Amino acid sequence: MVCYRYCMSTIKIKAFTDLNKETLMLIHEFETAVFSAPLGVLEIERELQSKFSLLTLVAYINEVPCGYKIGYEQSAKRFYSWVGGVLPAHRGQGVAKTLMKQQHDMVKSKGYQYVTTQTKNEFKDMLILNLNSGFDVIGVRQSLGSPSPAILLEKKL
Repeated sequence: MVCYRYCMSTIKIKAFTDLNKETLMLIHEFETAVFSAPLGVLEIERELQSKFSLLTLVAYINEVPCGYKIGYEQSAKRFYSWVGGVLPAHRGQGVAKTLMKQQHDMVKSKGYQYVTTQTKNEFKDMLILNLNSGFDVIGVRQSLGSPSPAILLEKKL
């Protein structure tokens, strides 16, 4: 566990590198609390079960889980930051920034040279955090059936 002092709170980060039932259920609980259209347990499991270098980070304030960030290897040099979020009651306390910093430090130490991610314009706080953290916009992708395009971002570590 890694601890960070931010503002008035101490944020503790726990890292998980496997996808067991407990981790899967915790991810699903976050998804349900953070997003209006959360992924189901089977969708999460299907997405993550075959990924290499899976890294799930969970942030805790006062021993209470308050945020998460999940990523995996995209290629030998690229790590993909797939999904994450912070519970509404803990936003504005540096949780997302702390999770991102921890993820980037960990994957850089494993030899990755880039982190890629994507977000949508509706998640402005995440887009701003990514830009303020050194990500560059590298493209936009419109998926069939999606009302808004995904903004593709990349950061050199």
